[in-house]
Amino acid sequence: MQLPDVYSVAVNRRLPVEKILLGAILLPIREVRSFLRGLAVPGATLVAFYAVCWQAEEAGAHFDPWIRWGLWAFSWMLYMIFCLTCHRLVLLDSERRSTGVFPPFTRREARFAGRMLVAGIIYGLCYYIAMWLAMLVVVNVASEEQATAAQYPLQWIGYFAGSYVFARLALGFPAIAIDRPIGVGDSWTLGRGNGWRLLLLVGAIPAVIDACTDWIYAKAPNMAAVIVASIVVALFLVFEVATLSLSYRELAREQT
Repeated sequence: MQLPDVYSVAVNRRLPVEKILLGAILLPIREVRSFLRGLAVPGATLVAFYAVCWQAEEAGAHFDPWIRWGLWAFSWMLYMIFCLTCHRLVLLDSERRSTGVFPPFTRREARFAGRMLVAGIIYGLCYYIAMWLAMLVVVNVASEEQATAAQYPLQWIGYFAGSYVFARLALGFPAIAIDRPIGVGDSWTLGRGNGWRLLLLVGAIPAVIDACTDWIYAKAPNMAAVIVASIVVALFLVFEVATLSLSYRELAREQT
């Protein structure tokens, strides 16, 4: 599929990594009222959901598999709505942003959810294929004991291979959030020449943040700590989404 004009003009443009990281910090601070108004309900719902799940786990509650799948789907939907709303807050002016306490589930949200699902499946395929190929090499040149010991380090090969592809495809998320037409192939083409920069912005930095948030959750001794940790996670998520939105805007030369 041929890229729309708004994408094709910037195919070989280099991403200003420092500018994007700084903007991802300063923009939500500068527009704090808009972000609080737009993300308060989805964010509070996410925090409450994580707190309830933590309490249930602490109480030793056991759920049937179909209930677990339902809870996962619900949390994923909340996560999707939070990210989509954040993209719109970063990329659109106040007149064009969605209004209302909680965003409705429209065709836009359905496209966004579908693209996230497709990108996630592709990430998983790349992860396992890269790790499997690396393991084949190790098995043929090392002993069985060494190959077993190498399984964990080889997971990082799969992670970076999958994250590289995911980072290129993720450029479609902000485009869909602001109702711009963009196919999966268009997303890949838009990131041409910036693959490693996108891996840093969309893969490596979020991985570090996720590791920090996992540590925060692991150290949370009570409900109050879980709530505080969940709020910190939501703030990190705003930064991650803003980073992706600003990367898209730089490459697509959006006039927002």
